[in-house]
Amino acid sequence: MKKKYDVNTKDRIFEEAIKLFKEYGYDNVTVMQICDAAGITKRTFYYHYPSKEQLISGVNDSMGLKAEQLVSAMVNQKTNLGILWEIMSTYSKNAVNMGPDLTMQFFISEFKLGDKNDFPQSTYMFDTAVQIIENAKNAGEVSNPSSARDIAFALYNSLRGVSITWAAENGAFDLNEYYLKVLNVILGASYTPGSEN
Repeated sequence: MKKKYDVNTKDRIFEEAIKLFKEYGYDNVTVMQICDAAGITKRTFYYHYPSKEQLISGVNDSMGLKAEQLVSAMVNQKTNLGILWEIMSTYSKNAVNMGPDLTMQFFISEFKLGDKNDFPQSTYMFDTAVQIIENAKNAGEVSNPSSARDIAFALYNSLRGVSITWAAENGAFDLNEYYLKVLNVILGASYTPGSEN
């Protein structure tokens, strides 16, 4: 009979690992240190995460993209671009929260694992972003004549590139500001956060 594990154990492991990575650097933290910090055994760690790289590859789904928080922020927006910005800025806020070193390690792990061959279509909220862009096009908020799916594809890839550059340059520029600029250029828009309030 397979032992049932506490659902919160996986989150606790992740949270403790992120704290350790931020304090000591990803390469300097061992699985055993993560286990000690989370109060678990190695067996429990490997039950939830096949490796340290697999743990870090789940950052986008685990950090800040909690559905209830995101939906709450989206509901307060009055325009489609406001809603889209809430989704996109979540990624930049997560990166800033993790810091450049851990953000870079996230991308290194993603590329090593090679399980994102269908990026960005497999990304959290991609289909939602496509629908929001379609709504924004219909409302006249977007001047880019490309299809909503193509716009979302370009947006996700561009923001990923900006995030990698930001991490490689050790956070040398305001990531959120760059995200906003990329969003406006790709969509052919002039959105300013808070402008609809």
